[in-house]
Amino acid sequence: MDEAAPKPAPPPDPIRLIVRSWRGPFAGAGTVTLPACTTLFANETPEAMALAGASADPWRAETGLTAAGALRAETPGGPLTPGTSRAVVLTGTVPARPGTYSSKCRILPAPGPVLTVTAVVAASTVWGVLCMLLGLSLVNILAGLAGESETQAKLFDVLQARQAAHTWLEAHPVSDSRMDDVAEMERNFDRAM
Repeated sequence: MDEAAPKPAPPPDPIRLIVRSWRGPFAGAGTVTLPACTTLFANETPEAMALAGASADPWRAETGLTAAGALRAETPGGPLTPGTSRAVVLTGTVPARPGTYSSKCRILPAPGPVLTVTAVVAASTVWGVLCMLLGLSLVNILAGLAGESETQAKLFDVLQARQAAHTWLEAHPVSDSRMDDVAEMERNFDRAM
């Protein structure tokens, strides 16, 4: 009689932790403390498991490189009978630079189940607001400079027209009866400036 081999336990669901970095994109090599996260590990096999604790791999950045910080996993040892569960507490630090970091938490003794842990480090919303205000300030400054440039261009055009009118008047003297018109023209140029 063939006896069916025991089915291995299905892999546990991945764990996703989200933390905020107040230093945002300028975090450098600092770390952020992870809030304690408790998850249950259930023995879904037909046999008892003897737990000896848990260990965690170093954090890996999205690029695959090892990152700063350390994930710590703690679980009480002892037997875990089929159908029962045990708490696994995840704590530690994660790099403060915004990004996604992953690690593996291994339930001991090896080869035990492996929990996939992903930590998403988000920049604080303060950074978004500050960048938006900086952008609006730059737009306002550029608009002011463009307006000033336009004013200077119009002033240059008025001065050029005034100079052309004076040059023409010197080349073509006007009669005394037209002197009031020349004075009115001068007043118009003064108002335009």
